[in-house]
Amino acid sequence: MAALVALTDIRGKPTFAFVLVLPMMIPQHVTAIAWLQATGPGSPALQLLGIAPPIGTPNPLYSEAGILVLLTIQHAPLTFLLLLAALRQLPGEIVEAARVAGARPGRILLRVLLPASAPALVAAYALAVVSTLGNFGIPALLGIPARYITLPVLIWRRLASFGPGMLPDVAVLSALLGGLAIAAVAVQLMLQARMAARISSRWQRPIAFRLSGFRPFAEALLALYAAATTVVPVSALLATSLVPTYGVRLTARSVTLSNYAELLFSQPATLRAFANSTLLATIAALTLAALALLLAALLAGRPGRGQKATLTNIVALADVAYALPGIVIAIAYILAFLRPLPLFHLRLYDTLGIIYFAYLT
Repeated sequence: MAALVALTDIRGKPTFAFVLVLPMMIPQHVTAIAWLQATGPGSPALQLLGIAPPIGTPNPLYSEAGILVLLTIQHAPLTFLLLLAALRQLPGEIVEAARVAGARPGRILLRVLLPASAPALVAAYALAVVSTLGNFGIPALLGIPARYITLPVLIWRRLASFGPGMLPDVAVLSALLGGLAIAAVAVQLMLQARMAARISSRWQRPIAFRLSGFRPFAEALLALYAAATTVVPVSALLATSLVPTYGVRLTARSVTLSNYAELLFSQPATLRAFANSTLLATIAALTLAALALLLAALLAGRPGRGQKATLTNIVALADVAYALPGIVIAIAYILAFLRPLPLFHLRLYDTLGIIYFAYLT
């Protein structure tokens, strides 16, 4: 998909780039719930089309294959964005040189563009690994009914047990999961150092392979994928929210807004939770943007050798922090701030502050 958007003459590239990253913006739990409602016997959308499976039919998503499919859909936008940026930076001159040497488009892709983008491919793979390692929502909602347990789900189960050995068990499992994530980043850095391809050019002509008669087919494929991964689950959620209860057929008579009225006006916890999430996400995003601008300004300048090494280590630590799954960071913050901070006697545990700092990490 990244190659089609970055390297060919398909139309509507900005639109495709936007819709292909939409699945990443849907939270993990919501992704799992949306697909369960889109494919289950009680799906209002399938009932409306007359293709809903019979009541009592087991949902195929409750399986290892179902988890793999949804993890792929959830994290594909991350790798797409990374590869899209890398492919757009490749200069058109290397393609022209290959054409002069007699190479056809397929050979150019395999022998020139693929090796040149190898570091980005490795980074995309590592990003996919660390992102799926820490994914809790999809394996929890799909894996527990199928008795397919992943490390984040096992950590949550131990945490919910409240036994005497709960914290040591959780700490060991979190260290194991964090070690796996850090190992993935270490392998990524090692492979990238070996595969580094330094291509420079004073001016870069963008690469644009002409697809000719294949262009409508390529555009239709991208549109079909975008519809399948975004429109289908979102429409299933919307349809389910507009009927009195799950399993009711969506018709002009059954459409109701009572679910929205109940949640928004009769349950104050909904608006409070919305306000907390919005506040924390906004402040964390602004803080991170300021820190990123500062780091970028320092790295873009002319720091000394020691300063540059320090800045590079800070960036590497940020990568490692992202590699740590969210549930591992949560456990670490609980263990670190369960008691008030020494000297300051400041209590972070059981406050919004601890969530804010965990979001920054």
